[in-house]
Amino acid sequence: MPYETLFRNEDVFDFSHIPDQFNYRDSQLKALAYCLKPALRSAKPLNALLIGRPATGKTTAIKITFNQLEQETDRAVLVYVNCQIHSSPFRIFSEIHKKILGYLPPETGVPLSGIYDKIFAKLSKEKQVLVVALDDMNYLQNNESVLYDLLRAYESYSGVKVGMISVMQKNELHKLSDKTRSTFQPQLIEFLPYKTNEIFSILRNRADLGLYKNVASGRIIERIAELTSEKGDLRFGIELLKQSVMQAEADSSRAVKENHVKRAAASISPDTRQLEGNEKIVLELIEKEIKSGELYKLVKKKLNISYSGFYRLLKAMESKGILEAEEITAEKGGKTRIIRKI
Repeated sequence: MPYETLFRNEDVFDFSHIPDQFNYRDSQLKALAYCLKPALRSAKPLNALLIGRPATGKTTAIKITFNQLEQETDRAVLVYVNCQIHSSPFRIFSEIHKKILGYLPPETGVPLSGIYDKIFAKLSKEKQVLVVALDDMNYLQNNESVLYDLLRAYESYSGVKVGMISVMQKNELHKLSDKTRSTFQPQLIEFLPYKTNEIFSILRNRADLGLYKNVASGRIIERIAELTSEKGDLRFGIELLKQSVMQAEADSSRAVKENHVKRAAASISPDTRQLEGNEKIVLELIEKEIKSGELYKLVKKKLNISYSGFYRLLKAMESKGILEAEEITAEKGGKTRIIRKI
């Protein structure tokens, strides 16, 4: 083993790493494959809604299923979109345009309707099925319009078939209008949090692939799995294992010890340093629960932030599992949201 590093392949600790063994998600993979199977015979896929807390395998399941389908057929165009990055209808359809036509449309001078027309004219001509996965769809601005425009494209373009995969932390279909919900009608695929023994197995596999022999003992990985289970976030465990090894390297130790895990855990705790500055401020202003409008008034006194910026900040914190937002009917009619700490 080289003296300089304890890592054999550090890439396996990246969050973007797609494991060769994707354990404990067989039923979800089968359900997703079932939804997309009609695309193999150029038929319309079933729509799917994937729900579950962060780091429960939703994104990985999509990418594995897409990779397998691309190897089996050229009849389907598969587009994965991260809505945290691409949050507007224009950006969504630009990503679809890029996958189908090979390039991004110009950001100015071309109306969305023109991009839309090029996409579906090409699909109609090539007789290909389109499958779009919208990851973290709750970040999408005007998701109602995007869903409806994609799912009803067949009305204007002959033979076009579109399947939708939406990814959320929880089922929020009730927020859609009746007409969009009726058109969508997805198959629900739930991703429950990993159990402690499952987390141990996943981390053990990462250690075997990414570390030299005897760097992380079974007892050390058990401890990291226990801490990860408490957080309910597998990404925390992967990062904790990686940083524990880095702590061992800093001490010129050939193996990870308990004190390395403790130091690493303190440095990446989601309740302290991992939170952004604005997130800390928002969290400090919530005792147990508070209405979003009232919270915004408090935040506005401390931060120069618009309501749209405040809304995006809440969405980011909700995605991280720091807080949850429940939509309720306001006293004077209309809707409001109750914000709670998790």
